[in-house]
Amino acid sequence: MTVNCQEPKGWSQEQWRRAKNSGEKLLGNVSPTGTQLLLCQSHERCGDQFYDPWQYCCYDDAVVPLGRTQKCGNCTFRVCFEQCCPWLVNRPQESFVVKVKGQNCYSAPSLDDRVCGR
Repeated sequence: MTVNCQEPKGWSQEQWRRAKNSGEKLLGNVSPTGTQLLLCQSHERCGDQFYDPWQYCCYDDAVVPLGRTQKCGNCTFRVCFEQCCPWLVNRPQESFVVKVKGQNCYSAPSLDDRVCGR
């Protein structure tokens, strides 16, 4: 994760240099002359692009909005939070299952899973 910080109004170049070099990235109280906030925004990397993880995610090496959806059989899943997995071979009428992102596609079914037809 990368942190992008902007100089608060009224800070001198010296104050800004000291704050950046202090190692403080997301916290306030970094001004050498008093209590002020350092305005920072975290950024994640997706391929060769940076993005704001509060608004976007990396899906299939592309930066997409958090609300992006895609078809999974006859279901729709949220690509930033869920994944479309193939269903077990012995149940051909149910070809896909939507699982929470990060879960193993072949793990035992859970209450959060959604089975989707073709």
